Amino acid sequence: MNFRTIIVFLFLVLTNVSFAQPRRAWIRYYGSDGRDGFSDIYATVDGGYIMCGRSDEQGDLNNWEQPNLWIVRVNQAGDVVWQNRYQLFDEDVWSIGYSIIETDNGDFVVGGRTDVNYRERRFVAIKVSSDGDLIWERQYGGNLSGMCSAVIETKSGEYLLGGRLTPEDGMVDCYAVMVNDDGDVIWESRYGEHDEHDGIHGIREAANDEYILGGLLDRTFALIKIDDEGDVIWQETYQRGTDSYCYSLVSTANGYALGGKYAYRDLQGVVHNIPRLVLVNDNGQLQLDQVYPSESRDDCRNLAWMSDGGFTLVGYRCGDCGLAIRTEPGGDLSWSTDDFPGPVKGVVEDRDGNSLICGFSGFYIQGTLVKYHPERSAPMILEHSPEYLDISVLSGDSVLFSVYADDVQDDSIRYVWTLNSDSISSDTSTVVTFDELGTDTVQCTVSDSALSDSIRWIVHVEEMYIDSYSPQTLNPSIRRNSTIDFSITTRAIEDDPVEYLWLLNDEQIAENDSVTIRFERGREHSVIAIASQGELADSVTWQVLVNDLIVDYMPEQLELSVEVDTTFEFEVFPFNPNDDSLQFLWTLDGDSISDNSWVLVNFDSEGLYNVTAYVSDTTESNSLTWDVSVTAVGVHSDEPRYPDTPTLYPSVPNPFNSQLKIKYSIPNYGRVKLELLDIRGRVLDVMRNEMQRKGNHSLTYRGNNLTSGVYFIRLSSDANIQVEKVLMLK
Repeated sequence: MNFRTIIVFLFLVLTNVSFAQPRRAWIRYYGSDGRDGFSDIYATVDGGYIMCGRSDEQGDLNNWEQPNLWIVRVNQAGDVVWQNRYQLFDEDVWSIGYSIIETDNGDFVVGGRTDVNYRERRFVAIKVSSDGDLIWERQYGGNLSGMCSAVIETKSGEYLLGGRLTPEDGMVDCYAVMVNDDGDVIWESRYGEHDEHDGIHGIREAANDEYILGGLLDRTFALIKIDDEGDVIWQETYQRGTDSYCYSLVSTANGYALGGKYAYRDLQGVVHNIPRLVLVNDNGQLQLDQVYPSESRDDCRNLAWMSDGGFTLVGYRCGDCGLAIRTEPGGDLSWSTDDFPGPVKGVVEDRDGNSLICGFSGFYIQGTLVKYHPERSAPMILEHSPEYLDISVLSGDSVLFSVYADDVQDDSIRYVWTLNSDSISSDTSTVVTFDELGTDTVQCTVSDSALSDSIRWIVHVEEMYIDSYSPQTLNPSIRRNSTIDFSITTRAIEDDPVEYLWLLNDEQIAENDSVTIRFERGREHSVIAIASQGELADSVTWQVLVNDLIVDYMPEQLELSVEVDTTFEFEVFPFNPNDDSLQFLWTLDGDSISDNSWVLVNFDSEGLYNVTAYVSDTTESNSLTWDVSVTAVGVHSDEPRYPDTPTLYPSVPNPFNSQLKIKYSIPNYGRVKLELLDIRGRVLDVMRNEMQRKGNHSLTYRGNNLTSGVYFIRLSSDANIQVEKVLMLK
């Protein structure tokens, strides 16, 4: 037994331990049961996925020349949004897509190849719209045999394609071509050692308009750094044995990762393929070279860097079944599985840490997509008491705190309770007595020894405080001439009488523990209740939005300054959008332009304009006017001002019955996630999860399936999270 065999044997022994395995969420099959399958997958900005590969429209397993380039777009659940097969260049050629990306404007670019008589291959790329319509198709590299294995969109909006070309002598060159948005060549270049296995299989953009090409040079892992004209800056190879094949490249926090296989022959002459992971820094210097031996011939065809810092390598085992290998951040094996119906070619991580793996089923029968949950999830606190996390108590009060948690792995859960950082209990509940005035924190942390979740209460220990108040929502929205009954109750250590004072817009209106107010004017009103006992005092404030027919409107600025040829969308939101008697009228400088609740106005010349919205029902009417100043291009430099951080505005109406108007603002272009949560913090609905422009945004949520109760709106954007409580009343 030689040294190499000993190392492999020891690796198999050491790795024959029980690792936490991934949990399959679902598996989906696509296609017509004949020569169908996927080569790559991309997570789209709307939360879904798009895959490319090949498909035989006739479903004929014996027809090797029919399959066309195939694109399938699916939603988050794996349901087909659309799918298209593309017969390229109006020819009867065999075609396949190897790499797919989503562009900044929502289109898709695919790199691949066409085959004529299964011999004359061509390096090709296509661009399709967000709905799958073909925009352009291009062939590159002249008439030389070739294939495109990698595509990226550059920061400047061009596309860099990489792959291989085969000149007449039969040897292979690495090939890269930069094209514009129309697919026209900007520059093209060849690299490599002119070996039969050379080729680019991954591209990443570096700083200063430079690019990293990853792939094969003379049967070994290689990186090539080029400038924006395609000239080589540096080139590195990472030799291991006599044959290594690199098939993927991804960026990491500290550099780049290459994935592929390492091949060798044992003493009996049998060839073994071993998945290989290589990590390098930004300068191409080797940081890690790891292999993952097994008893089978394994092949790694793609690689994903995961949010926890580890990697997922996918490929196939002996060419028959799919293979996935999950590593820790340092490259150590976390788990491996061959629980796939066929060879695996693509992998991507979604926003929730799930792994989406695509490929073929059986002997290249159907396209397959499998979704795996993370191999481990932290315990989740499902219920807690008290319900509110910011509470007041009297000195000497005892409060029962409790949590109910669950662990998806069914591991035992450990509970740790702390009072102001001091450990007080390890049970599922605890009773805390608060003797000293001030502010305390009570926290419960649940863990399964590896991951944890926690919840914290802020407890204000008082001598006197307002214990409850009505209405519970502090931002009620009502119609003009409506009345609201306000009331408060107090708790105090002493038996001395409590005095009350009510203020409406800073004017005193009552001195009891309750008051009824009729709101006759449409505006925002401030209602303050003050309870006092000697020198002790507490208060609660309501901001009451009194609406006429128009509850809300966009844009929020009623005075706008824009440049010529600017189009603005104006919209008004009535208090009850389901009222069949509502009528709308829009005018531009007195001329009628629309009878909808919204209108698009293009300001094609300089001047001052008035855009007015009229809303009426059978009993009353309301109107709103925007003053718009239109200046020549370049004259006006002021832009609408938005908050410096993502902002979630108060939703209206609140409480709501069936529809809720949600408004928010983001300071920069970026991803926005808007969710509806129940009182336990569980996500009931993802209302929005997409890239959005900076500025104000809104949507109307229809909660017809909700029951009465408290819910939360959560806005996540730019590493900022904001939460608003809303009340549903039926």
